[in-house]
Amino acid sequence: MKNIKDWAYINSENVRGILVLWFALFLLLSLIYGPRLFRKASLLKFSSSTTIALVATLIQIKGIHQSDMGNKIITSAYHVHYFYEIDTKMYKGQEVIKRELIPLKDRFFLSRLMKGDTIRIGYKETAYSSSRILIDR
Repeated sequence: MKNIKDWAYINSENVRGILVLWFALFLLLSLIYGPRLFRKASLLKFSSSTTIALVATLIQIKGIHQSDMGNKIITSAYHVHYFYEIDTKMYKGQEVIKRELIPLKDRFFLSRLMKGDTIRIGYKETAYSSSRILIDR
């Protein structure tokens, strides 16, 4: 019974250590998942009004990925230019989508996208020229 009391004894050093550990874990998870959550939250502003856009250009921005197996060249971002029509008026938009901010299935969708393909975009009802790409298959 004495061992249980010693194990359950909480003092200021134990609490401080636990808080530091939780803070480090929170910081690590924020760095990993924060940008993805921020992108999802910012896309919610544009999801109420949607339309179809025509892809004008898609530029795959290349970068170097380093791992234990060596270096390889990967697509680090996608720069998409597109045109869309609202109330018989044409608008153009562009967006740079970073690779690490989107799931693998969406990366596959973007890698197969070509000039002339259609994509779904969301726009603000107050400013039609402000739009974002909503990736869906």
